[in-house]
Amino acid sequence: MMPDLNGCSFQFLGQFNELLTVRYNNPRGLHARLRGERAKFPCLSKFKEVERTYAAAVNALDVSLGDGRFLLSGGGDGSIVVHGVTKPSTTVQQVYPVLGKVPSKSPHAHDYSVSACQFYPHDPGMFITAGTDCQVKLWDTHRMTPAHKFSFDLPILDSHTSSLKSAKPLIAVACMDKYAYICDIRTLARTHTLEGHRAAVTCTRWANDGPYLLATGGADGKILLWDVRKARSCLGHLDSGNNASMAHNVGVVNTAHERSVISLEFAEDAHHLVSFGADHRIRLWSTVSHKNTMVDYGRVAFEFRDMTRHLQMSMSSQTQPSLIYIPSGDKILVYEMMTGVKIATLTAHFGHVLACAYHPSLQYLFSGATDRNILLWAPADEFKDFEEEMEEGRRKQLERSAKRIANGAVQMQQLQMDTWSDDED
Repeated sequence: MMPDLNGCSFQFLGQFNELLTVRYNNPRGLHARLRGERAKFPCLSKFKEVERTYAAAVNALDVSLGDGRFLLSGGGDGSIVVHGVTKPSTTVQQVYPVLGKVPSKSPHAHDYSVSACQFYPHDPGMFITAGTDCQVKLWDTHRMTPAHKFSFDLPILDSHTSSLKSAKPLIAVACMDKYAYICDIRTLARTHTLEGHRAAVTCTRWANDGPYLLATGGADGKILLWDVRKARSCLGHLDSGNNASMAHNVGVVNTAHERSVISLEFAEDAHHLVSFGADHRIRLWSTVSHKNTMVDYGRVAFEFRDMTRHLQMSMSSQTQPSLIYIPSGDKILVYEMMTGVKIATLTAHFGHVLACAYHPSLQYLFSGATDRNILLWAPADEFKDFEEEMEEGRRKQLERSAKRIANGAVQMQQLQMDTWSDDED
């Protein structure tokens, strides 16, 4: 009698193959989930630290794209520092050294505080700084000297350059005079003046899904979206109540926040924009529908009286779920972007946290504050070589699955064999 081969054996193999498809045909998803688990609960590193060099608050931070070998920071006294960030080592404690510095007394330094800094995304040999001395400067990283400067009439609160390879080398500048400006690095000239805010423009960010889409936030509580290719650049504004989202009349009273917008950041998935306001609210916006997703993050402390104060939030990279790091008082709050769940509160600074910068390769978080320190937050298992661990795990899993499939094939062949004997009794 032949056994029933349509039963549990085939059903088991089908479920097993489905599991293999999920886990091994989508290694990026598995990789992102593991990275997300490591990035959820960073702790102050016990073995790595950033060399202390500031005599004033640390206002801005940036990690060079690509290999992430450099950390750029700007101070409240106008000084600028570049630290070297090397691969983790398990042998000795390590201090990330100062590779270059523009001291506050240097004639090249900003006269007042640095409000924003950023490596040029396609070449860390150049970086950009903006200051409350009404200047945006282009710097030669090797010489630590400015190659050019753009001058404005009022203090600069933020600046940003797109990291997209298809984007033109444009700098978006948020200015105290109610305007946002676009500067072209190639022609060294101002190309656009974006008018639409009723108060100071406090923050600006280029989108991740288009080289010409720009978002600006202002002290009037508005978030405006722009397409800098068009003569009528303003696409409209975001409304927290979704009553007039993307209305072309930028003079309407509906706003994204009840008070000043103090930070903006586009998500890595290019489908969402996160904003933080002086009304103690974080809001998540869809860049597809241009509507508030109504995710509730709860009340977030904002302890500055200056409504034009710009704080620098940061977001995780290549993680699932996506995480947001929000400066709040002397703490850093960690949220899941899509759910609004607060999963961690990082406490170590002795002053107000002003800036956060995430290192995607090492999964480190750098933070700067008014206590003049740059702190390094690392996963609890910071000394594990993540790539080697992942590769070893994949290899062992594939070996086990291949062995199970081979054993299953042998069992199937044995079940299909005709065991009847031709010998007569």
